Amino acid sequence: MLSSLPKIDLNPAVETVNEVVKEADKQSFNWLPVAIIAAGIVVAVIVISIVVLKVLKRRKKTEPVKREEAPKQSAYCEKPDVVKHSGKTMHLWGSGETAEKQMYVYLSDIREEKRIFRAPINDSIIIGRKEGDIVITDDASLSRRHCKIIKRGSSYYVEDLDSANGTRYEGDLVTGEMPILPGGILTIGRHSMKVEMIED
Repeated sequence: MLSSLPKIDLNPAVETVNEVVKEADKQSFNWLPVAIIAAGIVVAVIVISIVVLKVLKRRKKTEPVKREEAPKQSAYCEKPDVVKHSGKTMHLWGSGETAEKQMYVYLSDIREEKRIFRAPINDSIIIGRKEGDIVITDDASLSRRHCKIIKRGSSYYVEDLDSANGTRYEGDLVTGEMPILPGGILTIGRHSMKVEMIED
């Protein structure tokens, strides 16, 4: 009975299935190689960034520091923190000599807190628009050489230098030498300045 059944050729069906599988393989996209390449690019970028940063840090360390000469005319500066000490003599390491301190006059603009002028004082300093130890160029009402601050021992005085608009201390017109105290207000031209003497 089985021999009477017609023979069925399965080869065409198998070939068709094989072709469908091959076509499906061609159309499917394999993400593994793409993921590996992307990971490689990310790692390369990170490594290059680290190398560049290290090179820049080395360059920064090895670049010579350019020293600029201090300008003759005064510039804005910041007041140092005044450190109170016991008053004992201080010595520099490796030296038996006493470290000498320098006294500075600070002028702080009352209207602009960050605008501070500073000059070392031994005997006296000149304040003016064009000449002096403290030069304030942005005020036409200041004279070329406007006034002088004088140091005698631990006392300080202000003297007007025949300026066109005069000098005032605590509101009083300065005539001759007038004693001044730290924290007092000196008015020169359009500026009202708090005067301070700080050892640095």
